[in-house]
Amino acid sequence: MKLVYFIKNKNRFIYFLINSLGILLIKLLILYILEFIFSPASAYGITHILILIISYLVHCKITFKVDYCIKNFLIFFQSVLLFKLVDYCIFMFFIYKLSINSLFLVTCISFLIFIFRFFILKKIFIKRFE
Repeated sequence: MKLVYFIKNKNRFIYFLINSLGILLIKLLILYILEFIFSPASAYGITHILILIISYLVHCKITFKVDYCIKNFLIFFQSVLLFKLVDYCIFMFFIYKLSINSLFLVTCISFLIFIFRFFILKKIFIKRFE
């Protein structure tokens, strides 16, 4: 029984990893485009809003296999809000204090936050629906 549970969770982690990498590429593309129009702060804020929706749609159906509904979106939103705020604050600090390339910075921040997000979302969605 533990082996089945391990394999099931390993597969979920792999789905989460692959989906998160795809979402990261979309995030970088959106940010790259928006930086031509807006300041880095505004561009990243808009990017976060778009990625929140895309991330919910992808992770809900593919990673955690739960239905779309307002309740699940609100749960998802609450579970990632802190990460989004930390991500944005780190971005703002480094982009303005150290003038680091925004795409490189977003990639680094995303990898740092990735593992924590997986375990939070897993706990919320897997435990709730299994």
